[in-house]
Amino acid sequence: MKNATTIADGTPIDATFYDGWKVQQVIDAAIASHEQGRWVTVA
Repeated sequence: MKNATTIADGTPIDATFYDGWKVQQVIDAAIASHEQGRWVTVA
């Protein structure tokens, strides 16, 4: 649990390109869900 330890320690986490890509997929799904008025699967 690197993240839990890092958060507890207050050590900053370096985000990767992959992290940004996955977050963008969630954002895109949230926008599509809102526009379509239904659940949308996150790719």
